This record gives sequence, C-alpha cells and structure tokens, in this order.
Amino acid sequence: MMALIALLAFAFSFGNVWHLARMLNVPAWIAPLVGPAVGRAAVDAVAPLLLIGWAEVGPGLLRQIHATKSISTLRAQSPSPVALTFVPKPGSPTAALPESPGCPL
Repeated sequence: MMALIALLAFAFSFGNVWHLARMLNVPAWIAPLVGPAVGRAAVDAVAPLLLIGWAEVGPGLLRQIHATKSISTLRAQSPSPVALTFVPKPGSPTAALPESPGCPL
C-alpha cells in the first residue's frame, strides 16, 4: 500500500513538473530537469515577500497592540465611574423647568 502511495505521489509530481516546464516552452527532453528548478524558485520567493510584507505591516500592528494594552491598563487603574447629577441653583432659569424623568432635552 505504501509503495502504491509513493508511486502515485511521484507520478502526480512528475506530471505537474512536466506540465509547468511545457507551459514555459521548455523542450520536452529537458522539461523534467527545468520544472523542479522553476518550482523551487517560486517557493524560495515566498520568504522574501513575507519579510517585506511584515516590515510594512509589523510596526503599525505593534503600535495598535501597545495602544490597546495601554488603554486596558488605564481602565484597570482608574476608579469606578461616578454618576453625575445636575442640581440647578435656586433662581436660575433651569430651576423653573418641570422635571420629566426619562425624557431628553
């Protein structure tokens, strides 16, 4: 069973390599040699692209993480919020308004 799986994997890989080389207009007699080199070059190009991408995105991401931690630290250190109530001075124009709970001005 293992030999069959290995044989099918090799055949599938060989067919993909052959097809890739033929798409690049490589002569048929050298296609099995050129295909893996092209595939290896494509895989090797991924790491530099990731480094360039993280160099662009990384600093902003770190700033956002630090800002989030700073805000959560400030919230943890601050006392609980106090409910503020409005008490008008006697004789002021707002003191004569009727109270209507639940109704915004």
